[in-house]
Amino acid sequence: MKKKKNEKTIDMLKGRIPLEHRMEFLAKLQEFLIDEYELDLGEFEAEELFEFFCEKIGPLFYNSGILDARKFMEQRFMEATEDMVTIEINE
Repeated sequence: MKKKKNEKTIDMLKGRIPLEHRMEFLAKLQEFLIDEYELDLGEFEAEELFEFFCEKIGPLFYNSGILDARKFMEQRFMEATEDMVTIEINE
């Protein structure tokens, strides 16, 4: 069975999170839900919620990072172009 593009993206996003960070996040999520809502989730339920966050929120953060990187690279390219023009004019 073929995976949908969205599922592949989610798998990619999850795969970029080291296991120790993932486990730390799940523990913090469980602690937060207990403290704030008196909701005691097991590991399986916390993992399901993590999957939901990856699917619904992960792409927003990922795309925001891509946009920031694009803006940074465009600015650097403009600066490099200006530097080349300056060198060309001065020689």
